[in-house]
Amino acid sequence: MSNFESLAQIVSSKLLKQSPKDFVSLDTVHGNFCLVQNDGTLVSGIRIDGNRSTVSQEEYDDLIETIEEDYKAHLQEGTHRFIHYFSSDSDKTKDELNRVFGDAARATANKIGFIDTSVIDEEVEALAKYCHSERNYLVVYTYVRNLTPTERKELQRLKEKQAKGMPFMTGAQSLSKGVSFYVDKHVSLLNSLREMFSNSNIFCRTMDIHELTYDIRLAYDSAWTAPDWKAVLSGDKHSLQIPEKRKGDYSHLGYPRLADQLMTRELSPVDSSTARIGDTIYAPLSVAFTPQNPKPFNALYKELQKANIPFRIHYDITNGGMGLISFQDTLATFLRVTGGSDNKDVLSVSKALRDLRDGGHEIVSLKINICTWAYNDDIQLAKKRRELIARICQSWGNTQVASVEGDVVESTLSSIPGLTSGNSAKPLPFDLHSTARLLPITQPASVWETGSRVYRTVRGKIIPCQPYSQKQSHWTKLVVGPMGFGKTVELASDNWSLVLHPDAQELPYIRQIDIGPGSKGLVDLVRSCLPESKQYLAQYYRIQNTKDFCVNPMDTQLGLRNPLSGHMSTLINIVSTLCLPDDNTAPPEGTLDVIQALLKLAYRVCVERKSSKDYHSGYIEQVDAKLEELDFNPPTKIPRWWDVVDFLAINKEYRLASLAQRYAVPTFSDLIALCSDGRIVDDFAESKTPTFEPIVKYVSRKLRAAMSMFPILSGVTVFDIAHSRIVSLDLDDVTKGKGPEAEKRTALMYTLAYHILTNDIYKGPDQLKEMEGPVGIFEHDYYSFHEQEIARLQRTVKRFVGDEVHRGRKVTQFLEQLVTMVLEGRKWGVDVVLASQLGNAFPEEIKELATTIIILGAGGKKNIDSLVNEFGLNDSMANLLRNSIRKPGKGGSTMIGLFDTKDGWLEQLLMSTKGPIFLWTVNSTRTDTYIVERLAKQIGLWETRKLLVHRYPQGSFEEEIETRRKQLGADDEKASGILDSIVEDNIKYYNNYFYSQIDKSVA
Repeated sequence: MSNFESLAQIVSSKLLKQSPKDFVSLDTVHGNFCLVQNDGTLVSGIRIDGNRSTVSQEEYDDLIETIEEDYKAHLQEGTHRFIHYFSSDSDKTKDELNRVFGDAARATANKIGFIDTSVIDEEVEALAKYCHSERNYLVVYTYVRNLTPTERKELQRLKEKQAKGMPFMTGAQSLSKGVSFYVDKHVSLLNSLREMFSNSNIFCRTMDIHELTYDIRLAYDSAWTAPDWKAVLSGDKHSLQIPEKRKGDYSHLGYPRLADQLMTRELSPVDSSTARIGDTIYAPLSVAFTPQNPKPFNALYKELQKANIPFRIHYDITNGGMGLISFQDTLATFLRVTGGSDNKDVLSVSKALRDLRDGGHEIVSLKINICTWAYNDDIQLAKKRRELIARICQSWGNTQVASVEGDVVESTLSSIPGLTSGNSAKPLPFDLHSTARLLPITQPASVWETGSRVYRTVRGKIIPCQPYSQKQSHWTKLVVGPMGFGKTVELASDNWSLVLHPDAQELPYIRQIDIGPGSKGLVDLVRSCLPESKQYLAQYYRIQNTKDFCVNPMDTQLGLRNPLSGHMSTLINIVSTLCLPDDNTAPPEGTLDVIQALLKLAYRVCVERKSSKDYHSGYIEQVDAKLEELDFNPPTKIPRWWDVVDFLAINKEYRLASLAQRYAVPTFSDLIALCSDGRIVDDFAESKTPTFEPIVKYVSRKLRAAMSMFPILSGVTVFDIAHSRIVSLDLDDVTKGKGPEAEKRTALMYTLAYHILTNDIYKGPDQLKEMEGPVGIFEHDYYSFHEQEIARLQRTVKRFVGDEVHRGRKVTQFLEQLVTMVLEGRKWGVDVVLASQLGNAFPEEIKELATTIIILGAGGKKNIDSLVNEFGLNDSMANLLRNSIRKPGKGGSTMIGLFDTKDGWLEQLLMSTKGPIFLWTVNSTRTDTYIVERLAKQIGLWETRKLLVHRYPQGSFEEEIETRRKQLGADDEKASGILDSIVEDNIKYYNNYFYSQIDKSVA
């Protein structure tokens, strides 16, 4: 190529801009956060995730003042430029949902052994109907301006030094720009802006260069930008290009030009107002006249979301706004004699701006670009969307727009942040205060960028959340919701999200206490996803107060002769609850001392050789058989059960050893017997109740009565949860009734269930210090066994869930046990979730430790006021609680979410949207359960769910029942007839139409 041809190519490319790539000004990168333009200008992005809480009017006004003052200080020098960018695209929602949730959830499902991930797929589909993909960030420019002659010389010397010895590369990223000379000023600006936003309760972070270039390419050509696309930038590994024949050009050795990477397909004009990339049609427009009455961005956003229009908006802010009207001002004054209204308007605007400037306001130059698009070459749809945006903008403070400013390709590119140095939009003088009001800065935020739980805002922003996350110091969650507001579904949703935790290598431990069958749905869901051989890992039990469910709370960890400290606290709570007087007030003074002495003595008696329990065959057949197989021959004449335990453990028969240990430890019957032991009687001979009954006799009497009243506690353990991971204990049948006796029974059963569910997961390294050394005649040391178990537990996700905790709130021992649950959970890394219909059901200590609070509804005014006070809701949240929370509907359930994170509190109005399979599986309302059970009797449970998913994708019969009730004018007494008619109609549909309709939908 001759020198003349090279010059002609440069003139054609740079001056005439024949290709869209010629508009691209990005040249190279510096460090991890700076892009560099051809002229050395630095470009960085600050992602604005949004506000940590709903913003009141007063807070909004303060925020605008802060932004105005901060931007004013930075813009006055003329060396900086700010571009605020926001985009929303519902057509790319599934891609975004898969990025933040779906892909990781499916990967976890595969790791933990699921054979079905259809529930994950349907959740993505369900959310996609209401959500959109969203981008929101500030692009910051720092120009190489205002340098002194000396600084210019130093910069030039630095460039020459960096370029010395570098090969000539016209088609690659530059290697020498002298950026290090002035980059500190740019970095200082970024830090200052981040600090300003953070202090204003806005979550933000600096975008690294790969993230920023990804977003630029996504804005240019989303169809050809894969979720894992990554630009090849300085410092990255890259493949060498095929060298061209141009002599002396070593571009093939360098990093590919950014323009070539960001724009792999041509942007070409379709007509004078639209452009095309592939089959995507872009319709740009720009603001021609600033709004007469500036309104917040959310007013525009709300209307555009209602219209379901994909759009991006690009605010370009620089200094020098007064200079823009100086010529117009002069011309209008000169032509004033014509009397034209336009001239008068110009002079009026000029005067208003000067008055603002004189009053201390900054007048900036503002360019606003807006762009919409349509896929599948739908030119008319793109134009229709643009027309609709133009009309909506008119209601946004009477903002006037123009379709295209100059070349349509340049106008389209001008709406992409950071790509070009120029902007085709008309520069408008506007005061900075009003400009700040237009910016997208108060969107709801999440501190999580991905998560196994996905909420959304009412307007459709995706809000990922990650339970059991390191962004929180510990995990204590409180869920409050009146009956009918979706508490059961919320708990199931949250537990499901823990199952799909991205760090899970195996099925997590989720242990739940429930009152009613609400949690059975999640257990069924998990079982349906597992192969039959692993379905034992998820179990639901409806507990009965019978010997078939007998549990001895005095069972200890394998091989341990004494309970660990946490276990001892639980035992004291259980026994003291059994010893409560009839009115459930505190037990008589001295009772706790007797209980503690009894417990310590019982364990000592069962450990000492002379009094420990003898082994007898015939109790556990598997143990007898294994002892015979292993030739059990202890050195003592009469073997003890502890000898059997140790022998089996030495031979690594841990399951059989734990079964044998049930007969080695004390039971409650032993406690009763020890009440007549001289060591107890003598120590407490002087202690009496207020009615002068000896305190030991009082305890003995209460325990005897308890053994009669609670067969579930009356002997050796029969019921256990074995090796199950996800277990729900339904206490509905053992907690019925009202009054002091029912409250005591509820507190007792709740504490017993807590012990059953957490005994194997509430432990950590600190408890190793409590364990004895070698024990028994075999001198076996269990330390290494428990050390390995604890190490495994520390790697595993764990949660305890307690529902309906208000049932026992009048029993002091129960409230103390709740506090212990939370404190122990925090200590051992267990996620604790407590739920109630009442906000005042939780002790103050627990509310102070809560890191997540979910409020699903409040009911009447009195309960609303109570929740506001209980959880310290600010005025904005209180207003949302009163006016914005409704019962679950087609779009899901609404709630207030409060999250205490290491980045600060997050307080948002959220919605939870789930798919029909999930909803029908976990649905537990009385009327829906009635219909489902009767349908299942006739066509089977799985066919019933398939039918209901097809006919009632909202996951409930509520609307159907209400419609029929209105048609018939039926009252509650006739409701059962309505339910039966729904059953009959669905059976007819199933038999006559169901599979033909399914076949049609598949076809």
